[in-house]
Amino acid sequence: TTSLFGYKAVVSTQSTGDSDNSEAYGWSCTDPTEAKEYFIKSDYHSRMFSCAVNDDGSKGIIGGHRAAMLINMDDGSTLKKLANGCFWVDFVPQSTDLLLGDGSRIVRYNEEGTLIMSYTGHTDEVQYACTMNSNRHILSGAEDGTLRLFDMETGENLYAFFNHRSENFKCVASNSTGDVVVAINTNGMIYTLVPGQ
Repeated sequence: TTSLFGYKAVVSTQSTGDSDNSEAYGWSCTDPTEAKEYFIKSDYHSRMFSCAVNDDGSKGIIGGHRAAMLINMDDGSTLKKLANGCFWVDFVPQSTDLLLGDGSRIVRYNEEGTLIMSYTGHTDEVQYACTMNSNRHILSGAEDGTLRLFDMETGENLYAFFNHRSENFKCVASNSTGDVVVAINTNGMIYTLVPGQ
């Protein structure tokens, strides 16, 4: 997985073979024609599944089997460990808050690690989520075969989409205004949804 902000990126990789170890790499791209590695984080000791970089490029977050780790993007040092294992991590845009897929729920933490909100409704692992409608909503997809729309501030589950043919949703995306949503799942189906139609 790769997450990029301006000229800083964090990339998480999974080792091959029998090893469960993964590494995260920090990349500097101050000259767009010449990217260079500036840290390797190899102390996670488990598989990593996702990563993200905050708006100003100062912090990154890695998620995987072990925990979510908030890291310093200058040197890769661990700033905070949060939650149990998670498949998906992100920062709330224009905020320092973190969003994590923590089992069958999404949790929102501030950067000090204090739980702000829990978004519940899924019955199996949250695989991916995105913010939409100018950060007023969170759209998530899970192994339970549902897409859910949550109110960012109240945590209310506003809408659930289920199709009898849908399986484990692996990825969801939306444009910033929430006019169009796309979701993919493990049975090879791509859903394009236009809210309100």
